[in-house]
Amino acid sequence: MKQLIFLIFVLLMGNVSFAQTRSSAQSVRSAFEGTWEYKQKYGTNTVRIQFEEGKDYALFTDIGNGMAPERKL
Repeated sequence: MKQLIFLIFVLLMGNVSFAQTRSSAQSVRSAFEGTWEYKQKYGTNTVRIQFEEGKDYALFTDIGNGMAPERKL
């Protein structure tokens, strides 16, 4: 009986779940796109994030002057 209920549950969940097939949502793009700064005592890390039109990735450009220590995201 438990196996039958489990099988029905799996079949129903297979019809409900699906992968994201569209490109990144515009709200996500607008939330992260732009210039980001992280200020520290002896320097500032600056990164520009640009989303390519029609692509599923972003370009990260480091605008720093090389004086600030690296910051891993």
